[in-house]
Amino acid sequence: MCGRARCTLRPDNIARACNLNTLPTQNIQMDRYRPSYNVSPGANLPVVRRGGGTEGEEAIVHCMKWGLVPSFTKKSEKPDHYKMFNARSESVCEKASFRRLVPKNRCLVAVEGYV
Repeated sequence: MCGRARCTLRPDNIARACNLNTLPTQNIQMDRYRPSYNVSPGANLPVVRRGGGTEGEEAIVHCMKWGLVPSFTKKSEKPDHYKMFNARSESVCEKASFRRLVPKNRCLVAVEGYV
């Protein structure tokens, strides 16, 4: 993944673009999302994740900050989303920073491309 992304989807088109037409969809904090041709780490992007139901039959479109605050960040430090935003698919399961997150914490970041 590169250091810039493109997400120009209108908030009301995100669920359709992600093929969520048949699922009930809940939107969370989408008022923070602004479509852009040049999104940088630390910006707000739409993320699709599974709902809390037992069957996972609900999709949640949640506006979240792009990046990962490392687990070793001290509580007194300001979270820095710029430190870790890039994970290579070939090594994501081996890197200590990401390895523990892969089995449980998955989502789809709704972007149209990387710049």
